[in-house]
Amino acid sequence: METRHAVNEALQPTTLLLEQLYHLYMAERQFALELGELFRDSHSIPRRLTISDCRKETSRQILRLERMIQMTTGASASTAPASMTTLLPLAGDPDEESLAFDAPLRAVEASMVAYGAAISTAQALGEIGVADLLAESLNEKSDAIVALSKPAQDLSL
Repeated sequence: METRHAVNEALQPTTLLLEQLYHLYMAERQFALELGELFRDSHSIPRRLTISDCRKETSRQILRLERMIQMTTGASASTAPASMTTLLPLAGDPDEESLAFDAPLRAVEASMVAYGAAISTAQALGEIGVADLLAESLNEKSDAIVALSKPAQDLSL
């Protein structure tokens, strides 16, 4: 009985890290969906290019998070989380472009805080590989905030 209790106590920090990774994974998936809506609603070509770049980077981060979850659980690739198509996009007013940018920016800022917490947990658990990948994603999120915060510029033909 004591052995089982000791095993449960040993698993708790890893469980915390997994919960943080899953939370980040879901946030990234939602962010990718919001970027898709934002792309469709944008009328500025430079803004669309920026959003497209952010979507590509977010897709890479989703795959990276899947890999981190697999590293943490020791699971094979076949048990990776579900695809982005299972999430529904958030409702919004497509006519107000400036307001439409607020939701993705808030999502990025919230995910940056979550990345910081997950990095701390991974480092505390000695999961250096996971912490390094999370730090890489955090740096890319900083770049995404800068890119999405720039005002849209219309191209003059």
